[in-house]
Amino acid sequence: MYSNYHFRESIEDGKVLFDYKVHEGPSTTRNAIKLLEILDYPESVTTQANEMARHFTDVHEWEKISNRLTQLS
Repeated sequence: MYSNYHFRESIEDGKVLFDYKVHEGPSTTRNAIKLLEILDYPESVTTQANEMARHFTDVHEWEKISNRLTQLS
């Protein structure tokens, strides 16, 4: 068994700032996706990542990437 821990972050002036304090439980934000947005990754990538993250939040299970790739073709 395992436990979830996370850092919290805020975005200020287009920069992601972490608090570097360990918080119990799963993160409720998607800081990796925010970093991709700040780094100007294509919107198609960040949109898809946000949709997959929302799916995980809703059903607590990651959607298989192969399912997502099938939808794109």
